[in-house]
Amino acid sequence: MTISADLRERLSKANRLENRGAHRRAGRAYLDVISRLGEDERVDRGVIHINLSTNAWSAGRHRDAFRFAEIAIDLLEGEKGEAFLQRAYAVRNLAMWQLGLDDPAALQTSENAYQLFRRYPHAPAADVAIAAAVRLEARAVLGGEIGPPAMAETWDALRRAPFAEMPEALAVNAAVFHLAYERLNGPGRHEAAARELAAWCGPELAGLIGERAAAMASEAVVVRPPLGPRDSG
Repeated sequence: MTISADLRERLSKANRLENRGAHRRAGRAYLDVISRLGEDERVDRGVIHINLSTNAWSAGRHRDAFRFAEIAIDLLEGEKGEAFLQRAYAVRNLAMWQLGLDDPAALQTSENAYQLFRRYPHAPAADVAIAAAVRLEARAVLGGEIGPPAMAETWDALRRAPFAEMPEALAVNAAVFHLAYERLNGPGRHEAAARELAAWCGPELAGLIGERAAAMASEAVVVRPPLGPRDSG
């Protein structure tokens, strides 16, 4: 960001308020910073709208969170470098929030987020993995198609990222889907996948994931590839 020292201090104050849970005051502080920016300072305005969106979501104001995120996405469209990456974060946030509300829009938003992270050459491995896991969970929960390419891409992204840098619940869910999928494709593939999983997240957690995957496979929650849309009936 290229803002002045005064605006940077105001922004830091807004960040501190948000971190303390003073969301109403933080929102006002973020809006104050935005009001002092020129219309041509699109990148700075876009990044601060991401702050506004996460602050609103934490405060339970979901409609405002969506609105601010969409403004950020529009302001950062066509930008390069760090601004491109910030736009990817905004899209991924939106996908995760939509998924949390069982909004079918998460199917396309999560795909968009994953593709943005893949296009950015210096995206942290954990960010690519989180985007891939969100896309997979959106398809599983909301009835999107889960075929071999999506499963392979997700696991490839996960194993490249340190497990400690992943949100645990999201990482575990993606690993369960992956292992259940491999279990239905023969013991050889399942055993190899289980070994890789243990190396990634540790044997204890891998064992728990294996139990969940076995239950999922036995209940036919996951079916042989390609996985088609969920029956809406």
